[in-house]
Amino acid sequence: MPTDDEMAPELADAAARLDELVTRFEEHPDPAVKDRVFELLSCVDTVHRAGLRRLHELIEVAGLEKRALDDPEIRLLFELYDLGEGGPEERVGAVVDSLRSATGLDLEVVEASADIVRVRVASGGDFDVQHTLEQALRDALHDLTHVEVVSSPPNGNFVPLSSLVIKTPPPFQPVVPLAELDAAVPCWVDVQGERVLLVTFDDGTRAYRNACPGTPFPLEAGTVSDGELACPWHGCRFELRTGERIDRGGVNLECFATDVTDGMVRVAVAHGLKA
Repeated sequence: MPTDDEMAPELADAAARLDELVTRFEEHPDPAVKDRVFELLSCVDTVHRAGLRRLHELIEVAGLEKRALDDPEIRLLFELYDLGEGGPEERVGAVVDSLRSATGLDLEVVEASADIVRVRVASGGDFDVQHTLEQALRDALHDLTHVEVVSSPPNGNFVPLSSLVIKTPPPFQPVVPLAELDAAVPCWVDVQGERVLLVTFDDGTRAYRNACPGTPFPLEAGTVSDGELACPWHGCRFELRTGERIDRGGVNLECFATDVTDGMVRVAVAHGLKA
């Protein structure tokens, strides 16, 4: 998403204000008021989305997509509606750049598609280094089905495993008693200022950022059916056990670590490496 420096001041202010207003209405004590506001936003979203999708198709046909997305205002609008370019190559490149900066390793993207990511590392063939990097890539790109780290021939530049620590894990915060959660029915909680969507299953709890990816719009009003959550704004569908987007290609829900201690659900809020 464009940074505040890239956008006109009035647009950056409006985007920040939109996020603030959505948060306030999400916390409104009167359910009827909250439902009406979100219904209004949903109708506006539906009208805009149809026109923007058609506009995006016409821009692609005319070969003007790259030129259009160079404009931060257009890029913001398209990203809010899950349009635009990017794709696996850009996402993988962003993650590998972050890993390269954090570890000092010589990393190279060998292959990046909708299904496969293959990265080469000059690590002297050290298995622990490859395994750690592969796990970091899986954590950041968990919607891809195959992630592999291959090693270049040994060159004497051994990198100790200790140098691959990306960041200190965040502490777990108690949020709600497990007994208060309904099976497979999401609810939202506030965890250190972060809106978090919680859902529990027989095999444990899941915690996701309570927002449709790339937007400030919350998901707790979405429809749940057969273990799937449908976004009330855009119709995006996510598998609740994994957070995977299943209606078509797109960004998955951002997941947070959870555990249950003495009957209390705890969540560790971490932003991690993002594509």
